[in-house]
Amino acid sequence: MIKNIILILVILMNISCKKCISTPKLAFIEQTNIDTLEINYYSNKKTKNLLLSEFEGNKNVKLHYDEEGLLKLKTINYNNYPEINIEFNENEKKIHQWTIDDIGGCIGIKGKEFYWNNKGAIIKEIYHYSTDTFCSEKVIYKIEKEFYENSKIIKSITNHHESYEGSEECPCGEWINYDASGKELNRKSYVPCNTLPSCLLNDE
Repeated sequence: MIKNIILILVILMNISCKKCISTPKLAFIEQTNIDTLEINYYSNKKTKNLLLSEFEGNKNVKLHYDEEGLLKLKTINYNNYPEINIEFNENEKKIHQWTIDDIGGCIGIKGKEFYWNNKGAIIKEIYHYSTDTFCSEKVIYKIEKEFYENSKIIKSITNHHESYEGSEECPCGEWINYDASGKELNRKSYVPCNTLPSCLLNDE
């Protein structure tokens, strides 16, 4: 009789342990006191994305993973504005960051956008501006700076216009190229960026 009772206890303990092993992500969430709002899974049962009410001091954070379980994208202030997006490489180091916000009645990229290489060095910065007009007439203006690899030395500066609804980019302002020592190599001038370029007018 005692042997049977011991056998039943062992079986129950094994079942309990198996349940613990099969739900590691829920155990992690409970241990870190994270308020999980939504979890979606791949067919292989690995987490696809995870929406948290708070994570690392930020509100409404959505984490996106690939099928191998690596973090690919983190969205802060998800489904609200400003919404900050951070993209990661295969080593889970950030390589791209941009902000989605209200740009005068429309939703688009606003402020600074950054790109890093796999070593964490900045390789590109884009500054986003827009005109204060209706969305159908809105013009996006971008200043783009590229840097030499693993260096803070600017390689080129270019300026672009495009319509909010997605026309081809039009060059404007000064386009400048520099050598690796920071010396100006060449410069090309287009229509001033504070005027509507003819290429946008031709698109219409």
